[in-house]
Amino acid sequence: LSLAAGRLEQSIDQGKTEQWNTLVTQVEEQMALVLASINLLEQSRPAEVQTADGVIPGHRVDVVKVALIMTELSDLLKRNILDTAGRLKLMGEHLKGSPLFAKLSIIEADVFNLDYEKALSGLEALAGEIANAIGARANE
Repeated sequence: LSLAAGRLEQSIDQGKTEQWNTLVTQVEEQMALVLASINLLEQSRPAEVQTADGVIPGHRVDVVKVALIMTELSDLLKRNILDTAGRLKLMGEHLKGSPLFAKLSIIEADVFNLDYEKALSGLEALAGEIANAIGARANE
């Protein structure tokens, strides 16, 4: 979604009006995917198995808030803005107790090492894992 919105913004900034309809459609399609994923995740059952890495049985992630934080964080990383600590901390608060919390520490390390491309890649992988979990639960 962030990538599609960025392309649209760039096209607007450059005055490339011939691309706007196509890019707006791409943004709408990506937003529909995000919203569908959020709805499925909200309806999904909580995990029943506790693991040794701090997963809390029955913990539910507020996916709406996490999705918003991920979008903001993605935007900051794409613009190489250093002020990501607050967003990472907030996402950690929402993911703590879930199996996804461990993945966030990897992203935090990449940001600390100023490897924004790797952090962005990790963030996209985390979003993919959320989408896969949603799909698996929807098929149950």
